[in-house]
Amino acid sequence: TVQAWNNGVMLGSTQSDSDGYFSLSVPAGPVQILAQMQGYQEYRSHSMILPRMVDSDRIMMVPSLPEGAAAIVLVWDKVIPDMDLHMTTPWGCNVDWTTLTCTNPSGPGKAHLDRDDVYGGGPETQTIDEPSPGIFQVFVHRYSSGDILLSRAEVYVFQSDGRMFRFSLVDGDGAVSGDDGDIWTVCDIDGETGNVVSYDNSRKILSLSEGGAVTVPEITNFPTQKLSVTFWVLDTGDNMGTPFSYAAGEEASEFVLTNVKSFNVCVKGACVATNIGVNDGAWHHVGLTWDASGSPAAGLGNTVLYVDGNPVWTGDAGVGQALVAGGTAVIGNIQTAVGTIGGAPTGLVGEIADFELLGRQLTAVEMQRAMLTHVTPEVAGLILGFPMTQGDDDVSELKDVSTTGKNGVLSATGVIIAAPGFSGTSQLKPPTF
Repeated sequence: TVQAWNNGVMLGSTQSDSDGYFSLSVPAGPVQILAQMQGYQEYRSHSMILPRMVDSDRIMMVPSLPEGAAAIVLVWDKVIPDMDLHMTTPWGCNVDWTTLTCTNPSGPGKAHLDRDDVYGGGPETQTIDEPSPGIFQVFVHRYSSGDILLSRAEVYVFQSDGRMFRFSLVDGDGAVSGDDGDIWTVCDIDGETGNVVSYDNSRKILSLSEGGAVTVPEITNFPTQKLSVTFWVLDTGDNMGTPFSYAAGEEASEFVLTNVKSFNVCVKGACVATNIGVNDGAWHHVGLTWDASGSPAAGLGNTVLYVDGNPVWTGDAGVGQALVAGGTAVIGNIQTAVGTIGGAPTGLVGEIADFELLGRQLTAVEMQRAMLTHVTPEVAGLILGFPMTQGDDDVSELKDVSTTGKNGVLSATGVIIAAPGFSGTSQLKPPTF
């Protein structure tokens, strides 16, 4: 069954034919494609459909996976006839067309190649049957001659808990290397946590310990009526850590998302409890949308909290309350007055990646797209954008890629911009889904 959705509303549903083909007519706008089949993992993708546009979507369906298992799928354009999927295991064995199965000789761990396609296009698939501690690294080898970029290769990672991650060579995910650019290193899969991380030597994370925060002062174009905040976060503390706060005028809590144990949304000092937390020591994508007018998002309420792409709480916060522009934003703590950072009880201890503030209310489909992609300057309505792709010699402040051009100021202690997996608060890496 193939369905098209937009912001919680089903636009159409159909069945694929015996050859797997399907067709749906939908109105222009953002569309989520959802495919389901008994005995298989659910598939989701996202498209922006323009008027009179014809779009094609290749659906990947993998058999249902046992707990902890993962499936990796490679597809590409046939202009490069033969591309090979490889995966190095934590115990040093490489799964590929020459070694179909790798089993850990000294503990748990097994992975195998399901299908090798030599005629072009794929799919070529591998499965981690039994995870083990350490990193499974996925890479692609261009076996046939030609420019690897012409292959337009994509890799999908399906997790047993229903998560699906997509990596695109065209979108710049991963890194191309080799003597003649024949290797595409795609991603790392953590065998213990299941976190999936795009391989990117330049991408960094914001690491926060006690007293650490980033301040962005005098945001004259701060949204007053509608906004969205999205970011990846890993919390390693045991306090009421605050990912984001905005203070303006005489109000220290003009707009705040605080307490990762159980998020509170505060507008002009009035807070609403969500009873949703993300302090389990794992990476999560968090998104919050808000509309001062009280207009519900698909009947959900004027405020929607998303975790890992899914709406997990809806309610009303600050209905009819226009925010004041020109104030100060802080990543990592509350403010007790404009620009005055709070103490340790409300300081976030952990890591943040891919932070963005937008002057509009994202739809559910757009929030899922934010989870699957990095922050880029082209995002519509971007007020602050911190992709953290700074060089090692340029980490004295947090670089803003939006047209606002407001770089974040790092506090004197407790915060660094570092490569994923640095020797510091955490050895985990930020997922880029």
